[in-house]
Amino acid sequence: MKNILLVINLFCMTCFAQKKAIVTDTCFAFGYKFILAEKDNIAFIKAYRNNQEVLISKTVKMCPPVYFVEQNRKNKVLQDEVLLKNGNIVKVLLMVGNEAPECTRKNKNLKYKDGFCGMNVQGIVIAPNGIRLTEFMYNDFTCKKENYLGMKDLYTFAHSK
Repeated sequence: MKNILLVINLFCMTCFAQKKAIVTDTCFAFGYKFILAEKDNIAFIKAYRNNQEVLISKTVKMCPPVYFVEQNRKNKVLQDEVLLKNGNIVKVLLMVGNEAPECTRKNKNLKYKDGFCGMNVQGIVIAPNGIRLTEFMYNDFTCKKENYLGMKDLYTFAHSK
């Protein structure tokens, strides 16, 4: 009888155990620590400043895993400040998600054969009034390490909704 109760107890504990989030990428940018993670097949982002979580408006629109876009063939997150038409300066970085199919990867001449490549890019904009994710997304093949993205793209995301 004790064995049956033990088995039932273990079964119940397993059923109600919460899944932990899996961190896919982190970076430090503009005084913030950003964490990309996934839980229950949903990607999300968290930001911290001075060990306090900072609210981010809007959500990640891509399926996990999601990674920060790096400068082409460098181990440094692509980020910069952009001057808006209204005179404000915003800071922008990008993330890539929606993993590219292997057949798409094979058609590209990639130096980093094992690096993550996705089909969408979404922007993270740090403005004086807070942090937001863009609704606007690039719908094109992009790799975390090896990509064509640069300042012109940061400018595009900074000016998007």
